[in-house]
Amino acid sequence: MQRSLTCKNCYQNYDFLKDNKPIGPHIPLMLPCGHTFCEGCLLKAAKKQSEIKCFECEEVHKLEVNGEIGVKHFLPDIYLLGLISYNRRLTIESSQSYLCGGPLSSFNGLGCIAQKINSSVFNENIESDKTMSESSNILCEECLTKNATCQCNICENCKFCDACFNKIHQGSKTLSKHQSISLSLESDIEISCSVHHGRKLEFYDQQLKQPVCALCAISEKCQGHHIAPIIEMFDNKDLHKAYQQVQETLFWLQHSKEKLKTSIPSEIDEVNKIFTDIHSKFNTAHSLLQKRQIEILEEVADTLLTDTTSTNKLIESISKKLSCLNATLKDYECVKKDQRIMSLKSSKLLKSLNDFVDIPCILQIDQDGYRIKSHLNEDFIYECVFLKTQKNEKFKLKKLNEVSTESLEKIMNPSVSSAENCFFSHNYTDIFDTSRSANDLVNVTFVEDPYNFTVQLNADKERLLVMMSALNKHCRSANSQTDLVYKVEKGQLFCAQFSVDNFWYRARVVTSHPPNKPELIPTWNNDLTIQVHYVDFGNKEWLPLNRLRQIKKEFFELPEMGMPCSLTDIAPPCQAQSWSTRSIKAFKSLVADKTLLMTTFECCSNKYIVDLQLHNTLAQTNIENDRPASIRDALVFIEVASYSPHSKLKIDVNQYIRKYKDAVCLTKKEMVSVCVTNIESPEYLFIQRLDSSILEIQDGLSKLYRDQNNSKIWTIEWPYKDMICAAKFSEDGNWYRALVKQVNNNDSVDVEYVDYGNCETVSITSIKKIPEMYLLLPKQALKVKLWNFEKKNQEDWSPETKKSFEKYLLNKQLVAVVQDVVDNTISVELFDTSTDKDISINALFFDKTNTDKKGILLENNTAQAIKSYKQPIFPAKHKFNAICVHIDPHCLFYLQPEGCNNVVIQFMEELNSAQFKFESCPSTTLLSVNQACVARFSEDNCIYRSKVLQIIDDSKVKVEYVDFGNSEIIDKSKVCLKSWYDEIPIQCLSIQLADVIPVNKVWSQEAIMFLSKKVSNKIVEVGLQEHGINNTLIPSATVKIQNENISYVLVAAGYAKSTTNLSSLNDKKNAQAQLVFSDAKKVSKIMEYKKPRFPNLGKRFDVIVTQVDSPNLVYIQRYPPSDDCPLFVDDSEDVSAADAYNQIQELHLMSEMINQENYFDNLSYIKTPHIGMPCIARYTEDGLYYRARIDNIDMDTMKAEIIFVDYGTSETLPIGSLKPITEELLQLPLQSTLVTICGIKKLSNKNTDEKWDINTTKQFYNIVANKRLIAQWVGHDQNARPKIHLYDRCYVEASEKGLTKDCLIGEMMCQSGFVRFELDEHETIFKKVF
Repeated sequence: MQRSLTCKNCYQNYDFLKDNKPIGPHIPLMLPCGHTFCEGCLLKAAKKQSEIKCFECEEVHKLEVNGEIGVKHFLPDIYLLGLISYNRRLTIESSQSYLCGGPLSSFNGLGCIAQKINSSVFNENIESDKTMSESSNILCEECLTKNATCQCNICENCKFCDACFNKIHQGSKTLSKHQSISLSLESDIEISCSVHHGRKLEFYDQQLKQPVCALCAISEKCQGHHIAPIIEMFDNKDLHKAYQQVQETLFWLQHSKEKLKTSIPSEIDEVNKIFTDIHSKFNTAHSLLQKRQIEILEEVADTLLTDTTSTNKLIESISKKLSCLNATLKDYECVKKDQRIMSLKSSKLLKSLNDFVDIPCILQIDQDGYRIKSHLNEDFIYECVFLKTQKNEKFKLKKLNEVSTESLEKIMNPSVSSAENCFFSHNYTDIFDTSRSANDLVNVTFVEDPYNFTVQLNADKERLLVMMSALNKHCRSANSQTDLVYKVEKGQLFCAQFSVDNFWYRARVVTSHPPNKPELIPTWNNDLTIQVHYVDFGNKEWLPLNRLRQIKKEFFELPEMGMPCSLTDIAPPCQAQSWSTRSIKAFKSLVADKTLLMTTFECCSNKYIVDLQLHNTLAQTNIENDRPASIRDALVFIEVASYSPHSKLKIDVNQYIRKYKDAVCLTKKEMVSVCVTNIESPEYLFIQRLDSSILEIQDGLSKLYRDQNNSKIWTIEWPYKDMICAAKFSEDGNWYRALVKQVNNNDSVDVEYVDYGNCETVSITSIKKIPEMYLLLPKQALKVKLWNFEKKNQEDWSPETKKSFEKYLLNKQLVAVVQDVVDNTISVELFDTSTDKDISINALFFDKTNTDKKGILLENNTAQAIKSYKQPIFPAKHKFNAICVHIDPHCLFYLQPEGCNNVVIQFMEELNSAQFKFESCPSTTLLSVNQACVARFSEDNCIYRSKVLQIIDDSKVKVEYVDFGNSEIIDKSKVCLKSWYDEIPIQCLSIQLADVIPVNKVWSQEAIMFLSKKVSNKIVEVGLQEHGINNTLIPSATVKIQNENISYVLVAAGYAKSTTNLSSLNDKKNAQAQLVFSDAKKVSKIMEYKKPRFPNLGKRFDVIVTQVDSPNLVYIQRYPPSDDCPLFVDDSEDVSAADAYNQIQELHLMSEMINQENYFDNLSYIKTPHIGMPCIARYTEDGLYYRARIDNIDMDTMKAEIIFVDYGTSETLPIGSLKPITEELLQLPLQSTLVTICGIKKLSNKNTDEKWDINTTKQFYNIVANKRLIAQWVGHDQNARPKIHLYDRCYVEASEKGLTKDCLIGEMMCQSGFVRFELDEHETIFKKVF
C-alpha cells in the first residue's frame, strides 16, 4: 500500500467522495498537457472562464464549455483512479489482518530489506547463532524450541538460548553471578583429566606432549618422563600483547557498529525516497501514455473523418456524372427519331458522348491499400524509466594501520568536519531536487525546540493508522516467551507501550542503561528503565522492559513516519545561545493541532530544513490575520525569535500589525464638551468628547466576552508590542479597547486604554482578541496640552499637585476651547461649568506671569466666575416614570421624572408673575457660553430658566431651556441676565435610546417627527442601562410607552437598525417585536435587494437549478441561450425574457468587478450587522465574492449565517469577513428564486417533519444538476413561495430521428421508486395545458 496520492496544487488527497457530496471535488482530472489536478482546484480556476491555465507548466487550455461545466469534459487520470481503488481495498483487507503488500506497494520489498538489516545488525548475533546451531544441533534445555546458543560456566551440562539464560539467571542473586560462555568453549568440568575424573590438568608431560593431572604424573605411564608445571611450559606474553592490540580493534568495531546503527533509519528512509521517486516517475509515465493515447485517437478520428469525407465526395462526383450521362443519353433517344434535329445536334451530342467514353468508372478495391495500423514498441518501457546504479561501496571497514591518526580524530570528533555534519545529504539530493522547494501538508507531532521537531505527512495518515491498528492487535495478544523482551541494545526496534495512553507504537532503543545506575542491566525484576524513541512521532520516554514486545517483520514495511525537521533561517532572540522556555512554548502553541503547509528547502544531517505556514490562510478570519502565516515569521513577529544573520528570506513583519484609527483632531477656536479621562502630567492630559459613542463599543465587548464557553476563540496566547486587543480594567472588571505597549517575562503585559489614555499592567489572561468591527471607531482619548503653561522643573508634579489635579479635573464634565494647534500639539483652555460661575481651569491652577510658583491658586482666584445651573440628578432606581418633554435632532430624549413637574410649574409661576422684573440683555458681550439666565420662549412668550449655548452675533443668541431640553435662537432682548433658583438642579434629564442606531448614520427628520408624535408630552417608562462616568456622559436607556419598546418600534418602521442579536432577547415580547422588525424591514425603505420578475402564470421558461435544499425545494436561475446550448422553449412571447438574459450578463460583469484587486479598499467593514442585511461575502469553495444576505447572527462566536442570494447556497462566516454593499450593487434584482416543485412528496407521509433521505436527495441532484431544464409557474404554496412544474428534455427511446419529450422531474423520481408524485386539481390543469 503506497502513500496517499495528493493534488499538486492544494496538497489534499485524491479521493472519490468528499463530505458525502454526490460529486466528489477530489477526483484526479488530467489536463491536455498531461498534468493531473483534483476536480476542486480546476473548478475554482474555471469559474466563469473560457480557458484554464495549468498550475504546473502554465499552458493555457481552452474549455469546450465556459465555466465549471467545461471542467467536466476533462478525462480522469485512470491510472491514479486505479491506485486509489487499490489503496482502498488494501485498507479494508489490512483492517482484518496484518499489513498487506502488493506489486504496486511503494514499499514492496522494503520490509524484507529492513528485516534483514535489523536482523543482521541489531538482533542478538543471529548469524553466529545459526552457525552454532547447525554444528551442534542442540535444543535449548529450557524452552525446547530454540537452538541452544550458550552454556553456563558453572551449571553442569546446561545449555540455553540467550533468552532462557537471561530469564533463569537474572532472576536470582546467586545465579546472576554465573556467566554464559559460547558452546565452542568447554566448561571447567569438560577440561578435567579424562583418566582421573574431576582432577585438574596441572602438569605437562613433554614426552607425551599433553597436559596431565597430579596422579597421572606419578603413575607408571609417566615414569621417567620430564614433567613440569603447566604454567611454566607456556609463555603468555605474546597472548597478552595480542589481547591489548585486539582491545583497540574491539573499540573501533563497537564504534563502527554504533555508527552503522544510527545510519539504518536513514538507509531505510533513502529506500523509501527511491521507491516514492520511482512511483512518481511511473505516475508521470502513465499520464503521458494516457495523453499519447488521446492524441493518437484524435489523430485516427481526424484521418477516418478525412477518408469518410473523401468517400462521400467520390460518391457525390459519381452521382453528378451519372446524372449528366443519363441526361445526355436521354437527349440522344429524343433526337434519333428526327433526322433533321439529329443533324443539327449531332456534333454537340457526339462531343458529350465522347467525354464520357474515357472516364474512370470501375471501382477497384485495393485490399493492400492504405490502412491505419497501431504499433507498440515494447522496448521503450525499458528506455523511458531505468535505473542508474553506482557500485561503489557505501560502507567499508579498514584496518587500523590503513587509517591515519588525523582521520581517526575526525571520526571521533565529527564536529571538526563540515562534511560529516551533512552525512548522507549527498544521497538525498539524488532523489530530491533542492533547486526547488517541495510542499506537503503535515502535522507537528513533537517539539523539542524550533531547531528540533518532528512532523507527519498528512498523505501518510491512512497508512499509519492501518499499521497502528494491526500493531496494537498483535501486541495485545503477544504474551508468549518469544514475544517478550529480556535484553536490549542501543538502536534495536521494538513495540513499546506508551505510558500516557497505553497504546503500542514502534520505538527504537536510545539508551540501554538507566542514567542513575549505568553499571546495572535492566531486567524484568529490577524495574530499571531504558530510553526509547517513538520513531513515528518523535517523542522519547523511559520504559521498563515489561512494556516492550518483539516486533514482527510485517511492521518493518512502513518506514519511520516521523520526519525530523528544523526551521530555516531562524535563531534564538537577542543572540542567545539556546532557545528559551518562552520561545519553545510559543512555537508549540503555533503548531499544535493544526494542519500546516511544509516547504522543504534542503536535507542535511538526516534533518529536513523547512518552513511551516498555516494551510488555506485565505479562509482565516480577520482576528487571526494579525500575524504572518509563516510560523517562522510569526515567531519573529511575536519577538520570541530572530532571523539568522545570513537569512535571505526576511520579511517586514510590521506590515501585519493592525492599528486603531487616530483620534479626531480638534481645530483652532473649536469648543467641545469633554471629560478628562487621564492626567499624565501638569502639562499634558487626555480628554474624551461627551458625544462619543464609545459606550456602545464597551457594551458590545462586555457581551462578547461574557460567555465563558466561547472565550477560547478570543484568547491571546502570544501578545506582541503594539498589538491591538481588549483588556479588562482591574478597577471595575469591564472590557475596554487597548494597545499592548510592552510584553513582560512574567506572563503579563503593559497596556494602554486607547479611549481613556491611562495605562496599567495586566496578566495575559486579561486581554482578548478584538473583532474588526470594533476598530472602526477612532481612538477616543485625545492628548492635549494645557494652554499657556510651561513646566520649569519636575518638582511641579508633586503628590499634592497630582491630587489637586485629579480632584478638580478627573472624570469631570468640562468645556474645552482650543486656543492653539502647533505641530499636532493641541493647546486647550478648560472651563468648569458645573457651578454658578464658569471657571477657567488654566487660570485657576496656574499663574501665567510666574510659572515657577508652586502654590495652587484656589483662594485668590482672579478669573471671572460665570453662574450656571446645577446638573440634573438621576433617580436612584434604574427604572422610573417620566414625561417626555422634548426630542432633539440627535434623538436625545429630554425627560422630566415624576415629581419634577410640580417644581417646574412653580418656577414658571414665579418667573411669569408681575413681581419678576425682566431686564433685557443690553449687549451680547455680557454673555458667556453656558451662562445661566432666563429667556422668553418665542412660541408662548413665557419666561423659562435657560442657559447660553452660542452667541450668534451682536444681536442673536442661541439658548437652551434647561428644564425642557429644547433650544432656539432669539434676540438678545428676550434674554435676562438674572439666574433663577440656580441652586436647584436642572429638572430635565437627557438620555439616548439603547440598542438602536440610525439607518443612515444620522437620524432623519422623519424619524424625529415620528418619535415626537409617538411620545411627546406622554408618560413613558425609562430603564437606565449606563450612567457613564460619574453621571457626566449621556446614559443609554430603554423607553417604553404602554409596554411598547420605542427602540423596536423605530426599527420596525425602518428608521433604525438594531444592535442586539435576537438570541440575546429573553423577554418574549421583545422577541416578538424583533420578529415584527424583521418583517417590517422587508417593506421599509432601507437597503434591500429587488425581487426578480417571473413570466406570466402558465408560461414555460428555461432555467438551471443552482441549489438543492430538498427534492421539492430548490433555487432556480434563468438560463440564457448560447451557441452550444440553445433554448428549449420559444421565448418570443415572454415579456420578461430579454430583461432576464441581460440581468444574467450584468451578474457576470458584477462578479468580475467586485473580485478585482483593491475593490474593497475604500469600503469599511460592516459595523452593525443585522438579520436580513444585504452584504458581500466570500464563498469558501472558490474564494470569490458574491452578493449575500445575513439570515442569522450568533454574537457569542461573532459569526453570521449568510445566503448567496443569486445562487441560493448558504454558509456560516465570521462577521468580520463580510463586506458592505453599495447602492449600485443593489440595483440588479435577485437572480435566484426559491421555488417549490409540485407533486413531489416523501414515500411515507407519517412524519412530515422528517428530513429527506440522503439517497433521495442524491438521486434528485443527479437528475437536475448542471443542465438546462424547463420551468412552468403554476402559483404559490402556503408559504407564499412560487410553485413550478420542472421538466427535463429527454430523448425518446428507439427513435431513429432523435425525437425528444419533456418529462416531469417528479414523475421520473417516482418511477425510480424514490418519491410519491401527486398533483392537485389546479396543478394538473397546468400539466394538461402543457
